[in-house]
Amino acid sequence: MCGIFGGFSNVSAPEIKRCSDTLKHRGPDDSGIFLKTSYKQSSYALDDTSTSSINYFMLENLDSAFREDALFLGHRRLSILELSPLGYQPMSCDGTVIVFNGEIYNYIELKKELSEDGFKFISDSDTEVIIKAYQKWGYDCVRHFNGMWSFVLYDPKKEKLFCSRDRFGVKPFYYFYDSKSFIFASEIKGLFCFETISKKFDIQKVKRFIVWENWEHTQDTFFEGIMRLMPGYNLILDLKTMRISQSKYYEITPPQNMARKSLEECAHDLGSIFLDSVRIRLRSDVRVGTCFSGGVDSSAIVYAINDILKKESISSIGKNQFLFSSVFKSDKKYAPFDESKWIELGAKDTGAVLVETEPTVEKLISDIQKLAWHQDEPFKTMSIFSSWCVMEQARKNGVTVTLDGQGPDEVIGGYNDIFYVKLASDLANFNLPLFIKDLNGFYSNFGLSKKMLLKNSLSKFRISPQTLLKHSLALSAKVFEASSEVPNVKTHRLENKNVNKQLKLLVEENLSVLLRYADRNSMAFSVESRMPWLDYRLVDYCFSLEQGYKVAQGWSKLVERKAIESFTNKEIAWRKSKLGFPAPQALWLKEEKFQKVYNDYINSSRVLRELGIKSSIEPRWDLMSVAVWEKVMGL
Repeated sequence: MCGIFGGFSNVSAPEIKRCSDTLKHRGPDDSGIFLKTSYKQSSYALDDTSTSSINYFMLENLDSAFREDALFLGHRRLSILELSPLGYQPMSCDGTVIVFNGEIYNYIELKKELSEDGFKFISDSDTEVIIKAYQKWGYDCVRHFNGMWSFVLYDPKKEKLFCSRDRFGVKPFYYFYDSKSFIFASEIKGLFCFETISKKFDIQKVKRFIVWENWEHTQDTFFEGIMRLMPGYNLILDLKTMRISQSKYYEITPPQNMARKSLEECAHDLGSIFLDSVRIRLRSDVRVGTCFSGGVDSSAIVYAINDILKKESISSIGKNQFLFSSVFKSDKKYAPFDESKWIELGAKDTGAVLVETEPTVEKLISDIQKLAWHQDEPFKTMSIFSSWCVMEQARKNGVTVTLDGQGPDEVIGGYNDIFYVKLASDLANFNLPLFIKDLNGFYSNFGLSKKMLLKNSLSKFRISPQTLLKHSLALSAKVFEASSEVPNVKTHRLENKNVNKQLKLLVEENLSVLLRYADRNSMAFSVESRMPWLDYRLVDYCFSLEQGYKVAQGWSKLVERKAIESFTNKEIAWRKSKLGFPAPQALWLKEEKFQKVYNDYINSSRVLRELGIKSSIEPRWDLMSVAVWEKVMGL
């Protein structure tokens, strides 16, 4: 929805303006800042997009020489709900001031509850609901929210900043903190607008990124001194002492004391929760579209919206849905990456308006620096570029909000690795008949080699830190010159023989990086991306289900497929292949035109030289990503 920044520090007017300008893509519609110094407290507009009707003053009214310790809360707005000036931020109520990035989808229900308790409202904004919810429930207000958010609320009575991030980390929150300063921003690049913060990369983090996959599940970032507030956490800054404290307010909590239900009954329940999740995520005062990969998860959203439209008139959708998809039709060599068959089937069934885009290696070369700049940190796969192209098309077609299918792979079990965990679980429980049944099913449905399935499932009993160390050392030897040092990494998720435990770790350790990619890609084009599959009610319910309802009978996401088959095309619900928004990464890396660009970036990278990367190594995207990131971030 927006970009936020601020904190308490020794700051100047140019620094504040520079940070706001840096985050403008997140909120091009208007901007503002709340500023409190030792001698004044005022609100300012940061550019001419803001209106004077809410008593904002132009930042230029500040003394250009202004520099002192100040509390400042800045906001860049992408207008989604309450488009009038009453929705502008920073928003103040009874002295409480807030800057908020995200959406509270159940704001209508909360507003009704709060109104019945005597709270008065002057707007139709979900931002005002947050303030009133805080006045009623204090820090526990976040437990009542169904949505995505990062916000900072200033309580003048307590002289504290209340910072919070949503349960799964859909919306970002980065900060710098020392004994004298606390500065936060929606994106890391915004923090570097302040002289207090130096720009220095963490060499070990970069190395860990290259050696391992996406092990970005801690509060650390690629930059020294820059931290991320973890999903499901609150952070409190005491302005009198400049001390911070953090507390976790959310843990995946499956409903307790549930009566034993059949697979069909659970699928019905899951479908009901999902449809309601989609319904409340259509609440918008601007146009809503759908990112449509043709896979099971995004197809479920497309057909769910179609089902809802048959029963309700949804102004945010309009007469027809808009679907935005990535395809590879132009060259036969890209055929394995082309989802046109499934995409066109979904569009035909629902009568939606289909907008297709075809990413090319030429466009990748052209856009690569912009893409890397928006991402803030290196990224592991070119598939992000396909999503980038999709979001670009959404904006060009006047769509400001999209619904995205992120989440079920981690929550319900959509990765092939989950098959190995299930087979290992069968063996651990001495259930040989079920093991054979699952083995044959996974082989039959997904064409996975029985030998590979057997080998990988058995490896779950043999994996140890020592085994992983040997693997990482071998990989390091291929990539780095004379390197034996291997960054520490958690190993427990590789040793799991329980599907639900494995999925919980995927949510905690894998999902955040995928959501970072999604947020940066969408906000690069001033588009808000919503995730119906990450409604906390749905997640908690899924984790209450036994593993045999998720991965069994030769299927991944079994309960999801059964849940959606009543309102989707059954051929799509039970499709066996899985791509998402793919990109022909291996093919593009071999393209002559790309290799020239690749070599230029690699050879000019100081970071890669410092790491001792072998010059003879075959082209790798992760190295390219680091080199481009280094350049655009000015490292």
